[in-house]
Formats: sequence, C-alpha cells, structure tokens
Amino acid sequence: ALECSKDVCQERMTALAQTDNSYQPSAILSKRIRQYNENAQRLMPYLKSQCNFKSISSEQNFDQAFNQLCTSVEPTILLVRPGGCDNAYEKKTQIIEELKKTQGFQELNVFSLIKEETERHTAVGNEINEQISAGKDYQRDLDHLIVKMLKKIIYSGIECNNKFILTDFPDTIKQAQEFEKECCKITAVIFAAGGDDSQTTVDIVDNGLSIESIDSLL
Repeated sequence: ALECSKDVCQERMTALAQTDNSYQPSAILSKRIRQYNENAQRLMPYLKSQCNFKSISSEQNFDQAFNQLCTSVEPTILLVRPGGCDNAYEKKTQIIEELKKTQGFQELNVFSLIKEETERHTAVGNEINEQISAGKDYQRDLDHLIVKMLKKIIYSGIECNNKFILTDFPDTIKQAQEFEKECCKITAVIFAAGGDDSQTTVDIVDNGLSIESIDSLL
C-alpha cells in the first residue's frame, strides 16, 4: 500500500497544469481520497492478516519510494559456490544448512528441480526434455528454461518466502546475466572457503559480473 496524506495529494495536484491528463479538480480529488480512506479502514486489516502486507510512504521522492518498493518485493538471492579447498563441498553444505536453519532461506538445487519437473511432466519439464533430446547447441535455450522454472518457484508466494539459495546454477556469467534479466538480481555470491574462514562473501555491485567464470571473481 502506498500511503500519502490528503494535504500532500492536493499539493501535488495543484502543482499540475489544469490541462494535464492527470489533473483532477479539488472537489473530485477530496471525494476520491475520502472514499479510499473509508475503504481502507475495512481492507487494510484484512490484507495485514492474510498476506505479506507492507506500507510504503509515497510522500518521499519517487526514487526513494521506488527503491523501498523494490526492496519489499524483490527476493534475497544467494549463490553458494564451493571454494578452492579440500573440504569445499562439505563446507558448502554446512553453510547452506546454517542459512536454512538460522535465517529461513530455502535452497533451490537446480539439478534436483529439473529432475522433479521432468519426472512430473510439467510444461517446463517437457520443454527441458525436448531441449536435452535436441542434442547439440541446446544450452542457451536450456538456460532460459531453467530461469523460467526458477522464476515460477521464486515468485510463487508460497509461505511468503522471499529468501533463496541457488546451488549448481548459474555457473557462468552469461547464465547469471540471463537470470538477472529474466528473474531478479543476485544479492551476493558466497564461496565456501574452508580452513579458518568458513566463507567468503562477494557482494554484486552495479551488475559487476563481467567475466566468464563466476568463481574468477575472487
């Protein structure tokens, strides 16, 4: 819900020229604001009790309000990768389990999800089977289908979960760019380092994935 006081609404309306398509006379604007507030008294408590309800003040400037909106809607996506140590995969598993247990993250293991989708013969599962059966030059289309599958899960709204861990995908920068273009941003990459340091986190700033291998970021 975007919140804005009656006074600010009217101030913004008077700043518009009367020839503007968005302009409304004060009397009509006041009536619509009153109707909204009357409906909100019944609707807001219901929404707060039934869904992942958030209120955002739209009295701040547009960029601030929009960034706050994106933060509320977009999920937190962590990509966990094995580091270059002998027990990297064991450390990777430990980190994932700890994040699931203490932070409420849900793991999305792409290989397991592909197996499930193809065995259930879902729409995306059948498409993936067709691409694999096609033989050579299928990887690009397969990447697109994997992102399509992940997007369906991430934005399913089940249990209002918005924190996910990606494993086994993406492996390359192109795959990561496909994921960010068609689904959502990757918040951070975690490398299971082993030894004294259990993990190394690389924050993704300004879409700084510019080389072929994600692991080469270190």
